[in-house]
Amino acid sequence: MTLEIPILVPWTPGFVGAAKTVYRDLEKLGVRPVLLCPADRFESTVKAGFNCLKVEDSKAFSMSLWATVETTLSQFHTLAALIKDRGWFTLVTTQFNPVHTLLKSVCDVRTLIIGTAAPLFPIEDQMAPKNERHRRQKWRQDQWCWISERASMAAGLSGSVSLDELWGDAFLLRSVPELDDDDTKTRKNVVHAGSMLWDALDGEAAPSAGAHDVDLCYFQHGRHFERSSAWEILSAVLKTTDLEVILDLERYDGTSKPEASSRVHLVEKPNFYAYAEALKLMVTSGGSTSVLYALERGVPQIITQKASGSEDLVESLQARDLCYFADAANVSATFLSSELRDTMENQVEAIARHDLPDSFGKARTERPAQIGKILREFGVL
Repeated sequence: MTLEIPILVPWTPGFVGAAKTVYRDLEKLGVRPVLLCPADRFESTVKAGFNCLKVEDSKAFSMSLWATVETTLSQFHTLAALIKDRGWFTLVTTQFNPVHTLLKSVCDVRTLIIGTAAPLFPIEDQMAPKNERHRRQKWRQDQWCWISERASMAAGLSGSVSLDELWGDAFLLRSVPELDDDDTKTRKNVVHAGSMLWDALDGEAAPSAGAHDVDLCYFQHGRHFERSSAWEILSAVLKTTDLEVILDLERYDGTSKPEASSRVHLVEKPNFYAYAEALKLMVTSGGSTSVLYALERGVPQIITQKASGSEDLVESLQARDLCYFADAANVSATFLSSELRDTMENQVEAIARHDLPDSFGKARTERPAQIGKILREFGVL
């Protein structure tokens, strides 16, 4: 009988892309992966070639509801029944999902966690966080413990959670060893999984760059373009460089929509991979997908926000001159124009120094074997 392994992630592009990547890795190992899928995305995901299991409870996939007592309890009841019915022994999920701590109370299931923020170690109450990263992870740890304990009590379980359980049995870190800090290096259950980007993203090809005979800047600033530093950064890019700008409007819902021009192209859903070597700069709001793409491809990047969940990654990059963090409250076109060329040159040198494209390529190639090793240690392969 073929081993089945379910994958449960929030239904957002970044997490779904990572889930699809793990899915294909599991297939290479002879495993039958099962992508747990919301009802409204079931048909399209099956049509794309994935084995899916429809879950009617839409709350289970909502990022805004992820890691709440209600959602954790709902996921627990759904997964506990499925695990018993289908004989699952392993669950793949994300670092923001504490449901696995409940499942271990009633099921013999091991957990493989996907995340961008490497676990430090269980931070005991008597330990004072020694820096901002520790403080942030202590806050997350306390939040997850609280959610897990409340959901556990509501489910009629013990209500107690071990700190060691919060990070799962193994952790797929979306990074490479060159970006580790000392704390990450001490963790034995962390696997460097590379970017885990799904390279079959839907989207339009780059307008006016059919043969990629022009250099491009990918520019994405989230929903509130007019209430941010985006205008100043865009002005600086146009003033200081010869790049044409691909302006991503996928998440934009503001009122003062930027105007297209001979150098500014408005695209609703651009495809990173359509631009290949033409990309020379990325300006983003700090989400893991765009940040990891820039690292994997060796593209300098300006980050305007520290998105929730990717703060650790962004701060690690800042310390290594691998990104420029443009604080929206303090940026101006004049300031950026004077800094832009220098930071692009510095990042190109840092990327070469850390050999990042090769490191990410190696992690991508080795990831299936690393996952196979984990599953053998779990005793399921």
